Amino acid sequence: MQRQILFFFLILWLFPNVAIAQKSDKVYILPKQYSQVRIDRGVAYIEDSTNHADFASILKLYKSGKTSFINDRELNFGRKRYNYWMIFGLQNQNSDDFGASILRIEEPFIDEAECYIVDSKDSVIYNTKTGRQVSINKMAVKSRMATFAFDLKEGRYTVFLKITNRFSNYKLRTPTIIYSDSAIYEVEEQERIFYSLFLGMTIFVIVMSLMLFIFFKEKIYLFYSLTSLSMLALYLLIENYWQKIPFTNVYTNWREITIAFCMVLVCYVQFSLRYLSVKRYSKPWQIKFGRITSVVIAVNIIALMIPIEQKSWVKFLQEFDSFLALSAIFIVYVYLFNALRNKFTPSYFFVVGNFPLAIVAIIDNVLVEIVSMNLRVEKIGYYTILFEVFVLMLGIVYRFRIFADEKTALQKSINEQQRSNYETQLQIQENERSRIARSLHDSVGAILASVKMNFDLMKDKKEVREDETFKNSYSMLGEAIREVRRVSHDIMPSVLVRYGLESAVKQIYEKVQKPAITIHTDGLEERFDLQQELTVYRIVQELMSNVMRHADATEASIILIRNNNELVIKVIDNGKGFDQSLKKDGMGLENIRSRVKYLDGKLNVTSTQNKGTTVVVMANLKDKQLES
Repeated sequence: MQRQILFFFLILWLFPNVAIAQKSDKVYILPKQYSQVRIDRGVAYIEDSTNHADFASILKLYKSGKTSFINDRELNFGRKRYNYWMIFGLQNQNSDDFGASILRIEEPFIDEAECYIVDSKDSVIYNTKTGRQVSINKMAVKSRMATFAFDLKEGRYTVFLKITNRFSNYKLRTPTIIYSDSAIYEVEEQERIFYSLFLGMTIFVIVMSLMLFIFFKEKIYLFYSLTSLSMLALYLLIENYWQKIPFTNVYTNWREITIAFCMVLVCYVQFSLRYLSVKRYSKPWQIKFGRITSVVIAVNIIALMIPIEQKSWVKFLQEFDSFLALSAIFIVYVYLFNALRNKFTPSYFFVVGNFPLAIVAIIDNVLVEIVSMNLRVEKIGYYTILFEVFVLMLGIVYRFRIFADEKTALQKSINEQQRSNYETQLQIQENERSRIARSLHDSVGAILASVKMNFDLMKDKKEVREDETFKNSYSMLGEAIREVRRVSHDIMPSVLVRYGLESAVKQIYEKVQKPAITIHTDGLEERFDLQQELTVYRIVQELMSNVMRHADATEASIILIRNNNELVIKVIDNGKGFDQSLKKDGMGLENIRSRVKYLDGKLNVTSTQNKGTTVVVMANLKDKQLES
């Protein structure tokens, strides 16, 4: 029994060592007529903590067995920012006539990669650099990813990949893939279609947002456009699309990527401030925190532009960027929580748009690290970004509709309030006019009538009747009585109250001799709201007063045509007219405009010097008719 237990523990001790030995001796085979071979588990790697180890020293370390092996987890640069050397065996079963092989590191976020291939005699038969720290002219293959092209004879080889990345806490994930020269074209074509779609959609959103900003002058569209533009810039930098620019010999580094990332943060916070209606639903300190965060990020962008390459400065800025990202995410989700709590409908679009992106971020940064999931989510991440952009655009449209409806309702409420105030003002004016008219008619008119009766009694005496002073006084008294009656009728036309608008207008203007006035009416047989009749009457009065006082016209026309709830008021004269570009609205025209507004109407004035003036009012009598 004791022997069996010892044998069992011996097996347990030997098993991991056998597995490591198998992994250490693992060789990837390029079979005949292959398309791709994935280089993933079992790859050996060496950390170069000095970042200065040359190939000879790495080869020596490899031969002495001082290597580690990639199992389920990815090769993690972490915060050390070391150079890493990935090492694996390669058995090529193809002859030279099959064509070249393409080795590509399936990660766009590589500063620099250097490939060494040695044969069985440890002779270096291939050595090339590539990556974003290498100028385009010195690259083996101009690709957005670290790519190497080589043509190997049949046999056994060892591949050494030196990988450099200086971006904070970056995880380099296997696999690396070796493609045949025919398969790589298909892969590149598929990626080109996807990235063209991504670029096209993003550019479309940017242009549409800018057009909306130009048209509506609202900053939400500007910041949405700037957010999309910053995301596009970040994408182009990460994916090394600067290589597509002709006649360039530059490379992208961490500083440019971080600047673009900070631009995304500050624009996204500002967009969220407006999209989630923070002024309505958030507390003042939350709004202030968001603005302070945006200012700090903007200051950090300026700091990143300072050309300082000290490691301590670089490390501080990168660590500070992580803090800023957390701050921005925190305040945006605070705004979102407040909007959701107040049932602000566009916030639901925000949740739907961001949920897939949040899931991808969790998978990319949490599950891969904790659960050892070897997932590749870069392209899925771009799909979720497109989805978010599309959903947020729908949310912006819906938000615009909500605020447009609210604005319309508010304007309607303001108009109703103004109408109510104007009706009250008109009622007060008309009541005052009625009081003055009654006072003139009942008091002053009665006094003048009594005085006239006394004058009539005095008229019987011959000596008084023939007195010149008496004659003049008697004539002036009659004129005063007629003027009081006319003013009383003008202030509160009893004919209008009793018989309607048509009769009132005809009574006051048919007997006028200069200018000669023609009156045409149609559809006024049925009475409508007295307040509106008074308003129309005052408009006609004001227009005719201008004609008689200022136009020097010989002819004028008053046209009143009613068709259901629409009333057309037109006053035409053949007077001297005026230059509309120089003429300013006087008190009379302002009064007319206020009365036209009360009638939900439109006013149009057309005048030509020495040819007369035409004034047209289109009034709306809807919901103001009297019940028969």
